[in-house]
Amino acid sequence: MILAPLLTYLTLILSLATFMPTWNWGKVALRGGLLWGSYAVVVTELLSLRSWMTRGGVVLAWLLPLSVTLGWLIWHVIRGRRIRLPDSPGSMRWYEIVLLAGIASVILVTGIVAWFSPPQTWDSLNYHMPRVAHWAQQGSVRHFATGIEVQNSRTPGAEYLVLHTYLLASGDRYAGFVEWGAMALSLIGVGTIAGQMGAGRPGRLAGVLFAATLPMGIIQASSTITDYLVALWLVAGVSEVLRIRAGNSGLTAFSFLALATGLALATKPTAAAFLAPFLAYVAYLLLSSGDWLRIVKTAAIAAALVMVLNVGHLARNILTYGSPLNPRQVALHSNQMRGVSGTASNLLRHLGLQAGTPSPHINKAIALSVQWVHGVLGIDVNDPRTTVHGVFKIRGPTTNEDRAGNPLHFYLLVFLASSMLWWRRRVPRLIWLYLLLLALGLLTLSFLFKWQIFATRYHLPLFVLAAPAAGYLMERIAPGGWTLIFGSILALGALPWLFQVQSRPLIPEEGVSYVGSILTEPRPVLMLANGRNLLEPYEELTRSIRDSGCKSVGISLSGNAAEYPLWALLGAPTSGVEIQWIVAGTPSEQYAQSNFEPCAIVCEACQVDGERRRGLPRFGQWGEFTLFLGGSEP
Repeated sequence: MILAPLLTYLTLILSLATFMPTWNWGKVALRGGLLWGSYAVVVTELLSLRSWMTRGGVVLAWLLPLSVTLGWLIWHVIRGRRIRLPDSPGSMRWYEIVLLAGIASVILVTGIVAWFSPPQTWDSLNYHMPRVAHWAQQGSVRHFATGIEVQNSRTPGAEYLVLHTYLLASGDRYAGFVEWGAMALSLIGVGTIAGQMGAGRPGRLAGVLFAATLPMGIIQASSTITDYLVALWLVAGVSEVLRIRAGNSGLTAFSFLALATGLALATKPTAAAFLAPFLAYVAYLLLSSGDWLRIVKTAAIAAALVMVLNVGHLARNILTYGSPLNPRQVALHSNQMRGVSGTASNLLRHLGLQAGTPSPHINKAIALSVQWVHGVLGIDVNDPRTTVHGVFKIRGPTTNEDRAGNPLHFYLLVFLASSMLWWRRRVPRLIWLYLLLLALGLLTLSFLFKWQIFATRYHLPLFVLAAPAAGYLMERIAPGGWTLIFGSILALGALPWLFQVQSRPLIPEEGVSYVGSILTEPRPVLMLANGRNLLEPYEELTRSIRDSGCKSVGISLSGNAAEYPLWALLGAPTSGVEIQWIVAGTPSEQYAQSNFEPCAIVCEACQVDGERRRGLPRFGQWGEFTLFLGGSEP
């Protein structure tokens, strides 16, 4: 049944393509993705109302649209009509075939890595995957008692999709394919937008290869982090913006733009920064029409669609935290210097995250230049009012999944943007406008949010959106075989991230890789690649619990703990083991189950008075972790 969502998407786009023959396949793929994603979010909320978010409920939820679309296609064939299938690409030049082969290779290799790699990014172990496991356990996405409040308060759009795969597969085997699928569909979107800009096939392929070889994109395509899904919804939305600009101002384009906006905001708040300039431009186009009835109607429909996709989560946050967003998280991440100095500081440091070179001398020179500008601005480069995590420095290229940048692509964009000044007669106004809106998106990000060393993740949607313009410029400025040269440099530069991500390498690099090859390492070892010191205590804790036959486990962990490995090693909730937080004084304490009686308690760095906790004897201790286990002796 894991194929049901995929088959639903395929039958949906075939139905759209057949029913709307004037839509090109890029439009069909993106709009089909928006409908598919919106359905997944809405059905998740509806099933959760009655705690029907179970394997059976999800199976039925996907069989319904699959039956409708497949039935419509069969009825269409019975009536003697043809189903529209993708057009043949026709003859391709040799260098176009090479570019296409490079794109296909990236998709294939990242798919292999996604298959063999369990969730392992620290944020995934801390809150992305634990919230999925809690939802699966309770059959609903309602809030639950936790000591890691972001498990409740963070936007849940990506995890909703992961939850469907988790329930259908009874585990996390396919969890990484949400981001992988987002990458694949984003690449289709990149080619579509490049075509809307007027790029030919070489330019479209070059743009797609630009996006496919982004180091952070390659890393996220096999993870359960959420930025590639944000990129997908933004790509789909921007494609609709370009249709509106081209004169397709009917309600259909605005409605799909609203769906893209709603899904992006439901996935990650940083999407708002990149969306804002494009939505402001659309508002300008709409207001320029002077048709106020149409303006009001369009705005009302768009607002309703955005709200439908977000109202459930926002309402739960209001009930728990008294605000649509967790005030503590807002205070932690919001830029507290929203003037010229604070915004400029963040902007320079965001650019610095992408500017690292293999030369430490060049990196030091860049860092000193940024610090000099900060001196002129009169602020510290690590001012806590503008900084949330880490100390600013220019780092060289790395295959670390938390801090990898896209320096080669960054410098190529700088080169192409500079070349526009020389070749300005070859560059239409649309490209200038498009790049301006992207730049304003980065400026908005710098204005709204504090800087942090992990912000290279946030930049991924921006680079993916820049890819169509990069492809267009590569084709116009350096046509023919030169496009292949650019593409080959990008493809060769991507090899370390394809094969040697530090935490999940296909081919380990001595002294750099955290673990051995994903083809040979056990999943628990891979899951804790970023926290190898936890492997032994977690395995010992969970082995003791399993051996005791205990099925009710209480946990009391730190706010930055890797909770999910406990679920995975205990096989919960599929194995019948129930895991609940034991908390006090947190906003989510109100959701604790009063009748929960654990037979085991896992406690991290707890102040232990005596040898018992909740009546359970102390069984043993491994590092910071203490296990209390009923009916057992050490």
